[in-house]
Amino acid sequence: MTDRTKKLVWSVVQLKPNMLKKAKINLERQNFEYFAPTKNVTIRVGNIFKKINKLFFPGYIFVRINIFSTDIKSLDSTYGISKIVRVGQKKIGIIPNSCIENLKFLQSKHGSDYEISKLEGRKIRWIQGPFTNLLGEIVNCDDNGRIRVLFNILNSNKIVKTDFKNLEIIYG
Repeated sequence: MTDRTKKLVWSVVQLKPNMLKKAKINLERQNFEYFAPTKNVTIRVGNIFKKINKLFFPGYIFVRINIFSTDIKSLDSTYGISKIVRVGQKKIGIIPNSCIENLKFLQSKHGSDYEISKLEGRKIRWIQGPFTNLLGEIVNCDDNGRIRVLFNILNSNKIVKTDFKNLEIIYG
């Protein structure tokens, strides 16, 4: 690992609307390493269903930068990029390397077909809110990321919609 790669950190940048391709071209021109995880979604166009790639985090990609150099200024002025996501007014939001490596691993293992819908039938534990510590099962997931969870409450099955942040997948 060189001195330059030791100083590099992952940050999140917001894209301008419909400018992903141009942002990628300009980031490559400037020798920035970036990661834009995608997923396959099926859309309906008239009577035809098409599978297309969409960003896993719509409007955002990850870029590896040196926060102690002029990378920030050149990234801010890159065509196709709206801004660097910051914490507060000045501090740049840094994403841990392990997080990006995990995303890359999932992308390589499952390709663009990795979707939350692959979790259907998995056992979960509710981790926050009124249903804390209740066990349930994922029924399905809609395009907006809302998850339907099946609970057995007082010998009656109930389906509740929630965000993924309220759940913890039980492995094993």
